Amino acid sequence: MTTTHLSEAPAASPAHATARSRLSALALAGAGVGIVLGHLLTVPPTGKASVYVADLAAHRTTGVIGGLLTAVGAFLLVPGLAAVLRLVPERGARLATIGAVLAGTGIVALGAGDVMITLVMGSLVEKHADLATTLFKISDTEPLIGLPFALAPLFVLGMVLLGIALFRARTVPIWLAVLTIVGAVGVFFSSAGGASAFIPLLPLGIALVGLGTIALRRPA
Repeated sequence: MTTTHLSEAPAASPAHATARSRLSALALAGAGVGIVLGHLLTVPPTGKASVYVADLAAHRTTGVIGGLLTAVGAFLLVPGLAAVLRLVPERGARLATIGAVLAGTGIVALGAGDVMITLVMGSLVEKHADLATTLFKISDTEPLIGLPFALAPLFVLGMVLLGIALFRARTVPIWLAVLTIVGAVGVFFSSAGGASAFIPLLPLGIALVGLGTIALRRPA
């Protein structure tokens, strides 16, 4: 009978740990900018299907950039959550971990949904407007198309828990922890694009940039 000895993984050097910490902090700040600015540029899918398709065709480049920028911001939040967890090292750490898992799951689903809708509608609106209109109408009745966006409550709940954990940890200004909670709740009051999405999402964007800035200044 043989015994296998597993060697311990070498610890990351201080330089590597610092680089990782900085990248996660920058990702967190970038997520705030991408989510808010992306929604501002996105053509809101409001009104009749034909009106939305015509609006998107008229502003196709801006709309596609907005949708993809939103998705990039959403995906950046995943590594950015590591920076948030570093800000809650002890008190509230368990709550922060649960919040990060929920927020990460929800934001990945939302990002995937943004990519899907942006690429499909952006490809169709100019030369296949009728098909784009039909697809838009189908999305109102076909639950599978809207499934990624149905997971938005996970993101909101996760960010609220992270805000509470930050409040308990007292490692960031109290107003920033509160703004994280307010910003998360603001997601429920935002639309899919335009100024009506930008304004409610602005507190969340400011909170993410603020947390990223603090994490960037903290030692690894």
